[in-house]
Amino acid sequence: QIEILRNRFESAEKWLAAAIDKFGASLMVRDEEVFHDLALAMFQNGKVEQAETRLRISLQLNPDFAKGWNNLGCCLASKLNLHDGARAVRKAVSLDPENPQYWANLAVLSQHLGDYSLSQSAMSNALQLWPSMPEHRDCAWEFAPAG
Repeated sequence: QIEILRNRFESAEKWLAAAIDKFGASLMVRDEEVFHDLALAMFQNGKVEQAETRLRISLQLNPDFAKGWNNLGCCLASKLNLHDGARAVRKAVSLDPENPQYWANLAVLSQHLGDYSLSQSAMSNALQLWPSMPEHRDCAWEFAPAG
């Protein structure tokens, strides 16, 4: 995670992939955060399909992983799969309704889908939770170190 925080995504991908590929079989890696962080690094390195796969694995390990649902939604939206992206972000909102970023992402995706009523409602919820939130134009990934 330190490599991700330093924006060293290639290095992060290398170390996280090694943690899963080399050690995962013997350690039985079952931490959704490892797959999530690898997905984030892969996405930043332009490996969108592989990132989606790792996010889906993280969600198989923990179906209640709100950050994973949010970021899967953003990953899908980047591929212009807006309907499934919005569905994933709605799942994140349902799991963590106190997260303004998820509401803002739902607002952005709903606007792109032409659901202006949901977009306005979601943005209103986001601003109630974070009144000084910067303007949201794209679906924003969440990265918060595990701990």
